[in-house]
Amino acid sequence: MAATMSRPKLVSQVVEQAPENDLTPGQLSLFENLVYAICREDAEVNQANAAFEQLKDRFFDFNEIRVSTSREVATCFEGCSEPRTRALRLISLLQDIFEAIFGFDLESIAKKGAKPAQKQLSRYKSVNDFTLAWIGHRVFGEQTIPVDSGMRRCAGRLGLVEAECAKDTEETRVALEGMVSKTKIDSFVGGLQMVAQKYCHEILPDCTNCTLTKACPESGKFLPPVPVKVAKPKASKKPR
Repeated sequence: MAATMSRPKLVSQVVEQAPENDLTPGQLSLFENLVYAICREDAEVNQANAAFEQLKDRFFDFNEIRVSTSREVATCFEGCSEPRTRALRLISLLQDIFEAIFGFDLESIAKKGAKPAQKQLSRYKSVNDFTLAWIGHRVFGEQTIPVDSGMRRCAGRLGLVEAECAKDTEETRVALEGMVSKTKIDSFVGGLQMVAQKYCHEILPDCTNCTLTKACPESGKFLPPVPVKVAKPKASKKPR
């Protein structure tokens, strides 16, 4: 079992795992961030980026996606977990937005500010805590940390949050927001998602290859036992 590490040091270790190809805040509009959040939840950065680009490349526009079947849209999420579920969420989101404003331009909502915008967006069935926190930080610059199920699991195993806290998304988010500075949020989220998706699986985590094994107090439960070398008995001398 790894030695217990302080939470500030753990945060620094997670930040160091951040991928270099993450999108920068302000790069996407409010509407695009809503779509991207569905791609990004429980996915690595490269998986989310690929899915987002596929959505834009394979369809003429988002209205075409809205009227497409979930099977057609799911092909864009290949490589991500639960592609059909993501497709259904995206179609539902697009339908809700279109029925509300007959289009997809949400900049008038963005101009209202973080709280009013998040309150209005929370009415859409496909918008969850991860999405609202993602919008809060990426669009409005708030100190909010989007937390998905993989991040909760990984944060609990690392000891960033207590085990009971890690069972609840909102509690985990609030706890992490108290220990990660605003300037480090993007790197922290990217790093924790990478570890969660690549190594810290719910079943049979790959602790042997995980980049945070030495910092993780739970790794000893999943690492294969070290083989014990048994000394061969010395051959007895034959009597002359």
